[in-house]
Amino acid sequence: AAWPPYWSAPAWAANVTGYPRERTGVYEDLAGELPGITFQQPMMLDPVLDPVLALEYALSAVQVIRIAPSTARALQRPPLWSRLVDAGERPAVVRFPFSHPADPRALVVSSWAGRDEWELGGVRTADAAGLASPGAETALTELLRGDPAFAADLHRLLPPGEPIPVAQGFVDPREMLLRALEIDGRTVRAAERLVRDHPGLPMVAVYLGGFDSVCHAFWPYRFPEDFPDEPPDTTDAARLGPVIDRYAELLDGWLRRLSALQPAANVVVVSDHGYGPIRGHPLWRGWHARRGAIFLAAGPDVRPAAGLLELSYLDVVPTLLEIAGFARASDLPGRTVVSRRPRSA
Repeated sequence: AAWPPYWSAPAWAANVTGYPRERTGVYEDLAGELPGITFQQPMMLDPVLDPVLALEYALSAVQVIRIAPSTARALQRPPLWSRLVDAGERPAVVRFPFSHPADPRALVVSSWAGRDEWELGGVRTADAAGLASPGAETALTELLRGDPAFAADLHRLLPPGEPIPVAQGFVDPREMLLRALEIDGRTVRAAERLVRDHPGLPMVAVYLGGFDSVCHAFWPYRFPEDFPDEPPDTTDAARLGPVIDRYAELLDGWLRRLSALQPAANVVVVSDHGYGPIRGHPLWRGWHARRGAIFLAAGPDVRPAAGLLELSYLDVVPTLLEIAGFARASDLPGRTVVSRRPRSA
């Protein structure tokens, strides 16, 4: 991962455009909006140390300023799905960063649809316009529809017992897990509906951000050795340590469900950063890290590589274009790291 402290939005802006943050123009995770003015919202570890920042969040609380994830308008370079639209395709995008407002030329359920962990910080998005493009309305309905099955999934992930201790700060790990589970589950359900409603899609981009939240909240229980000076209670570590692994297994099952809808599809999994411990943070003890960012690719058009690949954010778009059979755009600074395998007749 690049650019400490490894904010997600600059990473995703680079992942979806193929350009560094100096050319995408995205440096922060959130943006603020006043009538006629849009600005990037800093996210310091301790807003108390910055009175201007504290004032901006206070104005957000009384809805003078809207603070929300950056929109597509923040990008100074086109995302991959816009390139495909310009090439005559109609891709599908479900809750991917920078997909709001929904591009009417594609099939989009935008990143502002649904509740997620940003609401814990006063971020409100679901009341906005442009949450879905024409043709994706039924998928948006699936995303917004409640489902009591999420409660059953929560019980499978989280063992019964005493309330979860808050390791540091004020964020309730159980609440983070429930929100992650709910929005990721609804996102998968919306993606399934889009694939069923529109067979033969050239690309389906699906953003599942819940694992990030789960790692934030449960890292000290999974990796107590990272905190030799203040380890969690051994009973809590034994009870709550498996939650991260169980959530990863749940994600794997969801990806299997999605890929089964189009058995001949290529599947690519990309993350924005790795994870590790942090000390002194007002909210978390698990935090974004340079090492551990993921790129996985498999499918009928992907030639297997021997060993691990070295790549950057800038290589994601050229590689996806290669896998999809498109010519590499000459303006992209990155390179293709996976060679396309010819399909047999």
